[in-house]
Amino acid sequence: MENTKILKSKLIQLEEEVNSNPIYNIKFHQQKVTKEKMSFSGADGRIWIQPFHSGYDICLSGKSIEKQMYEFMCNLCGKNHNGYKQTKPEPHSPFWRVVDFKLVKKAVYHYANYMTEPETKGEVGGKKNPNVDAITSSPNDEIKSLTAYDIFEKCIIRAENLISVHSSTEKIKEISEEHYCDCFRAAIVLSISALDAFIRKIVITEIRRLLSDDTKEINKELSEYIKNLLNQDKLLEAARKYNLLEKVEAAVKDDFSTKSFQGEWKINSYLNMVGYKDIFSAVSIKNDVNEKNLIKNLTLFTNRRHVIAHSGDYDLNQTPHKEHDINKTYADKCIKIVRLFATTIHEIMEEK
Repeated sequence: MENTKILKSKLIQLEEEVNSNPIYNIKFHQQKVTKEKMSFSGADGRIWIQPFHSGYDICLSGKSIEKQMYEFMCNLCGKNHNGYKQTKPEPHSPFWRVVDFKLVKKAVYHYANYMTEPETKGEVGGKKNPNVDAITSSPNDEIKSLTAYDIFEKCIIRAENLISVHSSTEKIKEISEEHYCDCFRAAIVLSISALDAFIRKIVITEIRRLLSDDTKEINKELSEYIKNLLNQDKLLEAARKYNLLEKVEAAVKDDFSTKSFQGEWKINSYLNMVGYKDIFSAVSIKNDVNEKNLIKNLTLFTNRRHVIAHSGDYDLNQTPHKEHDINKTYADKCIKIVRLFATTIHEIMEEK
């Protein structure tokens, strides 16, 4: 009973802390009869927190929230769920048993992110929104936990939207083809950025998954990488506090903040480190395309992205400086190749 009172006090404080941000509005609940059963509402479904000896059970209730947060909870707790709180008519409401209240806080904050937000409409900057066939990269009806492929889809849609500007307005006589050139350049930059974000997220997620699986040995490449990130003192401290996963993830993210994941060598090296060997070969075989051509095309568009981003798409080696030509066909091809490559990697991962 004492544990229930202490947890209730912590959860009420957590409710106030979360709701201090005006975009959140979660609500604390406690059952009248079974008082140890406490929860938060506000998103689509509930997150339940229950005391268990010296720890806590975190439970997801509701099909939508279970689907949205399951992967996050596995990554957060470093394991699959411990079981189900409900078993009829079929098992549902998975729960994770933890000892650190910090994990409860992170789970509740993540849950709060699934609250829906009103759609912004009307005029922007005194001008009406243009009639362009664009797809939103952030649906307002559902804010969900983002996988690597979710992130890729949201980013690549931005590039496709820029192409749709051309498709929606090309019949307007006052707009010449030259007006669209910068849309095409931006589409290339966004496409390569989408692939960069996709590979980055895969590597971070897979490192955590591999470290969580204590039934298998870590491969040499990953082991050496982690040992280079964390010195002996940090490894000892992580072992003492049982938070190796959190320490490694924080160190990896810090290391990755100064890295890009663009180009054949980097993509191959990092995916090989987390268990996906010869990824360019695997993608080529799966799509029945020539591996050398695939690498050549991705390298071409990656290098063009660098020229656009760092040289304004000018050839600075010439005098006078010459601007590179670009058209819709070129930008379309970039998007299609990047989408093919990322989608196939996602399929390979799903099949593993």
